[in-house]
Amino acid sequence: MYQLVALLYFILALAGCDRPGRTVVQRTTAGGIDLVYSRVHMLDRRASFDCIGSSTGSCHYALFDRDCPAAGPCAIAPFRQFALRAGSAQDLAGLPADFRLCVTEEAKPMTGDCLRPDRRQG
Repeated sequence: MYQLVALLYFILALAGCDRPGRTVVQRTTAGGIDLVYSRVHMLDRRASFDCIGSSTGSCHYALFDRDCPAAGPCAIAPFRQFALRAGSAQDLAGLPADFRLCVTEEAKPMTGDCLRPDRRQG
């Protein structure tokens, strides 16, 4: 099914029908099994969150209004946290234009440390 959707997006993009904005896809696997698979499309101050799959049945999101400093620990708190069941989606409006996000399959508190590639929490 995922391959069919990807093929459809590819064909639409070739035809010039791609969506403006920015799309972030995160897929974390272990042993060939998806732990979390999420797609977030952002445009202006809106975002569409799509929890495609999760080993626990839910994608847990944390949204941050800024990035962390380059060095040292990053204890900034998210301005919003929420969970979506696998296979569901949610649209949010009124977000900061350049918000950052982390997603994980686990229900746990997240800090800005998850934004760093070497410390990904999800």
